[in-house]
This record gives sequence, C-alpha cells and structure tokens, in this order.
Amino acid sequence: MKNMKGSQEIGIEERASLWRWLLILAGAAVSALLAATIETGRLHAQGAGFSFRGALVRIVTPNNDRKNDVAILCFENPRDSEVTGKILDLRGAEVAGMTWVQDPTAGADPTLPVAACKGRFPPSLSPQSPEAMTWDGRAAGVPAASGVYIYQLQSEDTTVTGTVLVVR
Repeated sequence: MKNMKGSQEIGIEERASLWRWLLILAGAAVSALLAATIETGRLHAQGAGFSFRGALVRIVTPNNDRKNDVAILCFENPRDSEVTGKILDLRGAEVAGMTWVQDPTAGADPTLPVAACKGRFPPSLSPQSPEAMTWDGRAAGVPAASGVYIYQLQSEDTTVTGTVLVVR
C-alpha cells in the first residue's frame, strides 16, 4: 500500500510539472503574439495618414513679446501629404493663410513650434517628428482685430476645424 501511495504522489508531481511547462509555453506564445502585434501597429502607423495632435496655442496676442504671438496647431503627416491651413472669420471669409512648419532645422523661430509639439503631446508609433501649422495673428500684414477666428487644416481626406482667439 505504501508503494501505491508513493506512485500517486509521483503522478501528482509530474502533473504539476506538466502544468508548469504548459503555462510557460502559453506565456511564450502570448509574448510572441504581443510582439508581433506591436510591430504590426508600428508598420500600420507608418502607413497611416494625416493625424491632428492638437492645438498647442489657441490664444494669440500678436504684440511681439514672444509670448503667445503665434497660434500653433500640431499634427503628424507620415505620408508627407500636402497640408493646407487657413484662418477664417466667423462669417466664413478667409482672413489669412497658415504657415506649415515641417523641418525643425529650418531656422531659429520655426523650430520652436515643432519642438513644442514634440514635447507636449504623447509620443505616437510614427517614427516621424510632429509638424505644425502656425498663424502669427495677422491679416493682410497687420495684426488681426481681437475676436474669435476659425482655423481649418486639410490633408488627404481629413479636415480639422477649431477656434483661435486673438486678444490685443
């Protein structure tokens, strides 16, 4: 009888060992699946189109004090599609065009919007740096009147609209 009990105990240990190995294999399979999913997500993000990240500065005070002198709208454009931006008044009339800031090495002032976009919004899977559209609060070369304006960004089949406030 003592022998039977010993063989049952060995069977239980073997089963426990088998379960441990099955759990280890299942964990390895899940890890491999997650790694493949993350890589697929990276590839998908690289091929994804225009993505608006947000408005970094929406209240513009065009007084040349280097604080909120420029509206900054951040986006990603992994396909390097054409992006246009314009400012409209509340009646829908175009007030000004926006400046597309792509390259952070383009000069002293244009680097600020892109650097600010990169530091402000959470990183995405896109390997590309964020880009920005800016507006200096001017209409026809002079500071725009105080008030609410509408920004409109267009790229590919996406249009993003929102408001910018000019305070003088």
